[in-house]
Amino acid sequence: MQLDLPPSCVEFCPAHPSYFLVGTYNLQKEENDDNDEQGEAEEAAGKRSQTRTGSIIVFQLQDGKARRIQTISQPSAVFDLHFAPQTDRGDICAAVSSTGTITLFRLSPGQPSSTLTEAEAAVLQPLSPSGLKIQNSDENALLTYFAWHPTVPGLMAVTTNTGKVQFVQIDEDYQKATALGSPAIEHGAELCRGFQSVEDSQRPIIEEPMEAWFVAFSGLWEESTQSKKDESDTNKASVDNSDEGFDEDSTGDPDDGPVRYHYAGKAITGHNAGVTAILPLSLAMSEGSQLVITGSYDDNLRVWAITPPHKNYGNPKTRLLAEENLGGGVWRLKVIEELSLMSGTGPWTAVVLASCMHAGARVIRLRGGMDFGQDLEIEVLARFEEHKSMNYGSDYSRVEGTLARDGGKGEVVCVSTSFYDRLLCVWKFEAPV
Repeated sequence: MQLDLPPSCVEFCPAHPSYFLVGTYNLQKEENDDNDEQGEAEEAAGKRSQTRTGSIIVFQLQDGKARRIQTISQPSAVFDLHFAPQTDRGDICAAVSSTGTITLFRLSPGQPSSTLTEAEAAVLQPLSPSGLKIQNSDENALLTYFAWHPTVPGLMAVTTNTGKVQFVQIDEDYQKATALGSPAIEHGAELCRGFQSVEDSQRPIIEEPMEAWFVAFSGLWEESTQSKKDESDTNKASVDNSDEGFDEDSTGDPDDGPVRYHYAGKAITGHNAGVTAILPLSLAMSEGSQLVITGSYDDNLRVWAITPPHKNYGNPKTRLLAEENLGGGVWRLKVIEELSLMSGTGPWTAVVLASCMHAGARVIRLRGGMDFGQDLEIEVLARFEEHKSMNYGSDYSRVEGTLARDGGKGEVVCVSTSFYDRLLCVWKFEAPV
């Protein structure tokens, strides 16, 4: 299926798993500007200002076919969108834009009917129609990516084209986005300034001269946030979830308490180009380090063991365990949880869906043991190469196909997009035994 605008991101709704959203990004060409990729890169880096528009499209996937349900035009381009991870908020989606806004939506589908018009079938309701500007933050920054905190409702980490990573709290009514305080970062090292409150929120978690493109919360260490800037390093910062910071019983009000930072950012070298994806696995090695997968513009997927800073006197230790060239820049990574076995007591398996830019989508299986002495195997299970341009977004259906760990054969149904040719594709692969 060809879309009206170039797709930049895609995600299925956990509360209504037959529905998925696609965000689009349209960079208006200037006269005599025929280089789309160069213009996009320069615009993202803040070197020139161009007009961008976008949309959010609602699809329903049934019997392997995607049906467009609704389109909501956006005044700016959609860089990223994600549904909230908490079970009771799984119908809430946020989207970040090229004009620095965060827009909240609720997906509330009714009974499907082919006789309804698009207006009658509208299932995605804007909760903040004009978009929220982040208070106490740089109003001119582009928001390039964000990640919801896995347990604290309304809390997210946001990256910007100005090289910042910042915590943002969305209020319970979805009408206010507030940047939370953090310690100063200069030249890649944290300057210990004690506690910082909202009044000091101009200081980001991480600030670098190049644009930041990715951030992830670690599922095993609730204190840890991992982020990426547009050069061959991965940065780490840490925030404490103590009673004097955030905890799971918090009301979500940023005035309840300040954010505490214990450890300096740590650059992880070993990438030959910019880091574009970070995927912490919910799995720890026998000696306590966490497995983290990264993707890079250098076409490689890498698997790291990272020891948390609180286990090594504030200095996280890193070790590269394996790497594999996937033939294209590894832009996004997503664990196919139903096919993954990560009990933490023996051999483990992780099946990962990778969006590999000009190479299309890949399904990767990683298998290893809990000790460093055991081999880690990376195997490409499936390739989807029908896309003719950049594959920036892919996801898989939790209800189509057969995903049960029953030892038998099954199928996994995936949705992937490509940018300049504006393609949305539905495809499937045979689940590994």
